[in-house]
Amino acid sequence: MGLGGKLFCLFMCLLTFYIVGVLLFTKGFLLKRSVIDQNSTCDVKFADRHGVEGESCWMHKRYKKAVLIIIDALRYDFARYEPSINETSALPFQNKLPIFHELLTTKPLNSKLYKFIADPPTTTMQRLKGLTTGSLPTFVDAGSNFASSEITEDNFLDQLTKANKEIVFMGDDTWESLFPGRFKRAFSFPSFNVQDLHTVDNGVLQHLTPELRKKDWNLLIAHFLGVDHCGHRFGPYHPAMADKLTQMDTILRSVIKELDDDTVLFVMGDHGMTRTGDHGGDSTDEVDAALFVYSPSQITATQDTHLMSVSQVDLVPTVSLLLGIPIPYSNLGTIITDLFNYCPWWKMDNKENQVFHTVKALRINAYQVRSYINTYRTESDEFPQLENEKLESLFNQAEAEIQSLVTYYGSTGDGSGMLNRLVKLEETYRLYLEGVKEMCKNIWAKFDISTMILGMTIIIAALLWNLFIHLQNLNHEATLSKMFYMTAFGLFWSASYLTFLWFMDLKPEYLILSIISGASIIIMVVGLIHLVLTHDKKTTDKSKTVITEKQKKDSYIVKSTALNTWVAVGVLGVYCAGLFSNSYIVNEETMVLFLLQTCLFMNVFETMKRIAKQISPTKVLKRKSRFLDVIKNLRGPRSMLCILLVCVSVLLKIAEYFQTCREEQTNCEISNFLQPLSALVDVTSGYKNMRYFFSVMCIGLTACMLYVTMKHQGNLNSDSVSAFCVRYLVPLSAICICLHWALHSLPPKVIDSLPVWQRVALPRVVYLCLIFTISSIATQPLFILLVRRNSNVQFESDQSIPTIYNHMKMNWRTHFGTSEDKPPMVYGLATVYSAVILAVVGSYTLFLAMLLGDGLSPSICIAATCGVLFLEMYASRQRCDKEEESQDNKEVPLSAVVTWILMSWYFFYTTGHQATVPAIRWDAAFNGFHGDFNNNLIPALLIHHNTLASQILFTVMLPLLIFWPYSEGTMTYLFSQPDPTGNESMMKGEVALNENRKILHIKLFKLFNAYILLNGIKLLSCVCCAALHRRHLMVWKIFAPRFVYEGASFLTVTAYSIIMYLFVLRIDSALTRWVTKLEKET
Repeated sequence: MGLGGKLFCLFMCLLTFYIVGVLLFTKGFLLKRSVIDQNSTCDVKFADRHGVEGESCWMHKRYKKAVLIIIDALRYDFARYEPSINETSALPFQNKLPIFHELLTTKPLNSKLYKFIADPPTTTMQRLKGLTTGSLPTFVDAGSNFASSEITEDNFLDQLTKANKEIVFMGDDTWESLFPGRFKRAFSFPSFNVQDLHTVDNGVLQHLTPELRKKDWNLLIAHFLGVDHCGHRFGPYHPAMADKLTQMDTILRSVIKELDDDTVLFVMGDHGMTRTGDHGGDSTDEVDAALFVYSPSQITATQDTHLMSVSQVDLVPTVSLLLGIPIPYSNLGTIITDLFNYCPWWKMDNKENQVFHTVKALRINAYQVRSYINTYRTESDEFPQLENEKLESLFNQAEAEIQSLVTYYGSTGDGSGMLNRLVKLEETYRLYLEGVKEMCKNIWAKFDISTMILGMTIIIAALLWNLFIHLQNLNHEATLSKMFYMTAFGLFWSASYLTFLWFMDLKPEYLILSIISGASIIIMVVGLIHLVLTHDKKTTDKSKTVITEKQKKDSYIVKSTALNTWVAVGVLGVYCAGLFSNSYIVNEETMVLFLLQTCLFMNVFETMKRIAKQISPTKVLKRKSRFLDVIKNLRGPRSMLCILLVCVSVLLKIAEYFQTCREEQTNCEISNFLQPLSALVDVTSGYKNMRYFFSVMCIGLTACMLYVTMKHQGNLNSDSVSAFCVRYLVPLSAICICLHWALHSLPPKVIDSLPVWQRVALPRVVYLCLIFTISSIATQPLFILLVRRNSNVQFESDQSIPTIYNHMKMNWRTHFGTSEDKPPMVYGLATVYSAVILAVVGSYTLFLAMLLGDGLSPSICIAATCGVLFLEMYASRQRCDKEEESQDNKEVPLSAVVTWILMSWYFFYTTGHQATVPAIRWDAAFNGFHGDFNNNLIPALLIHHNTLASQILFTVMLPLLIFWPYSEGTMTYLFSQPDPTGNESMMKGEVALNENRKILHIKLFKLFNAYILLNGIKLLSCVCCAALHRRHLMVWKIFAPRFVYEGASFLTVTAYSIIMYLFVLRIDSALTRWVTKLEKET
């Protein structure tokens, strides 16, 4: 196997260790709770069925039918009426559902309104699970929101089906994926297209009234999505929200007219929404939904609502007992007591009967929960024994009290003091039920410690191995071979052991074996280090004199580089240590900016010192004599460095305007750039036009700079398909993006009235152009043109590369064996590598800008610009070293890679993202698509690229750290002008790297190795943080999402590192074949 193959296999083995470690830790950390596969039945000891009619179970059936209307994302303040607010000053979501207020005022005994508290994560599928089973979701469930699977846990829909009751459904198609085959009739509609406000709602409206008038159902479910989609598309403050809520009010009025006395109506929201219309987290706006209960017959004995807020899982036992079916086995909810203090078959004129009927329902509820907890304890030991004993004591206390009360009243008939004892008994049962639910919330996620430790151990071993590779001199063939074979052996051995653990189901009793596995991997790495160091000792001793002389010669540069490297390592250490603090994570973007600017200043400072070291006293005197020449001073290398630093700093500051806010950032103001132009209603048309043209300018400059740069370097003279794509398809894509934004800046009603193909045509043209461009570049990666001297073809003189021609004249005989009189001209050879990568970067930038939308697209353009400016600063430092051998063998320093990583994470935040669930921008899935997807692959890819746009962009740009110092950049050109006899490899351009492919392959490998190493250190910090804080109060709010984002980022960086690694090898291979072909021809 050749050098390139060995290096690539070594790289893949290393990444495999990382990926296995991440997946194992994730499996242990984000486990779902255990599901009890049992169902409730009517035959239970704790429910006395004496006097209960045949169709009822556990208690008297209060209603024969129920109507459940889910208005997705119905926040509590959407339903609450504020009499003090007049119509003109009301916000778009205020007082738009007056039907609730009217019924609460005119029929207080027939209606109730509650704050309906959701348990996070506040995503629709998880909320539907809670609303039907009464169980609590876990954090990992949020990931399956768009991969809904059938609910097998006991739920009240299955209980109705077992009781031969009929269910009719209409609305969100998520219900049919969760409950297939349960409905007598189902009218489902696609729910994923958040851009569509009306299709689902209009479909429900079409069937709702006709179904209500039929008599062959017992439960009717209608799920409206318009309010939720309006929030995602425009936010709650847009006039479209007022229109949608007004429509819901009209629908509810028509439903209420169709109800009879044997029917109860529940109108609810499954979650709320943030100020930007998102949801998924646990902020107050996200968890505070609304629940309205109404029936034409009396439902309560009290007008005042004792419970202003109830949990969403409380709906399950309430609906079950009101309809006369058993409470689902896994339920943890508590009945809504207001709905059980009235019974039409009892005399409810005295308070004792009201409370007694409530206590009866609470006791049944408590027995059901206790039965579930006892069963769960037999399968899991995660419940704390002390707390469980306290709750059991509380339950026994309530049972003893009710037995005493019944015995006393039966023997004496004395009802004095009974009311106080019943009220106290009611409170005791409530405390028990609430205590059980809180206990389950605190310990619900069951961590597999052995799997977590195994995953952490593998990640640590991969990091040690990664660090060792980074420190080695891979020019020694023996060293490389040893590392390759030992890595292959370690991978095979580890895979065999993990396969063994997999078949053993990774049980905790194999913890010791897992530790031994990790320890043995570490021992293998340490042993290999010893072998290689021993092998290199003799070589080092033999070349001691040479090395010493070189160190003396370059001592200043070595010391400067070492200082900069240690500063960069310290910066990364501070960054990783801060991840253990929740306040640091909350304000991470501010800290990343500070650390990034520190690295930038250190890079400039080191370059300044190198320049000062190389300027001779004669040049200094000459410069003093021309001090008044301002233009020449500004064009000086140190002045240009300062200008570049100021430009990058200004751009980083401008990028802050594109950041979004976390719930914890109370002083943060949401930027208007986070909303599309069509959602901006409180701004003038002048502001909208200014913002649109600003976005157009950024896209236009990106496309133009790519075109001008490649044309200036002669790369676009090529007649290849890839050059044609860069010349025409990339500008066409930029134009289509701008036209698409202009189209979608129209009023929503105008956009919705357009045919679907017109709304998606322009983005699809962009996708096709960019995909074809990147595919053609991968197929024909060389942007070069060979012109014979006797050719009549004419080109502009500024498009040639003089340094390349001079070099080719000097050594044409040695390279190609031709006469040196008239060697052929080659356009684009000086930037043969970087031009290809720049073309891919430009295409990717436009693609990511398309996904981010008109508001956030300038941020990704600023990110690309900052990357290029830093490359100029970095290349300036590299070109200060005039020794050809030093430059060709020099690795990319860690300080540059650390700065690169910090930039990628800073622009993650400035592209409108945060490490939280609500910050995911779902609208990216609908750029070029209407939303009716046959599978989730396309939307998942679009959302993924939107979320991790900056990490993807900077990984694609990473190889430029190798090639940029060889190309003629604006800043680097200033360093090459004063000394024409300087570094010969610089005069050759990037083609010099192809003359020694071994050096190129090693530099490329070590660059990506360092990039993965530093990202791996960040990953390990997040892994350790999540493991350490797994019982922290903020684990699922702050630490777990941060780990998930870091893990997703690392896997993405890994995938794109492999792609770009192979891509550069593809360019090198194509260039080698081209040179070989030219040799044969000449």
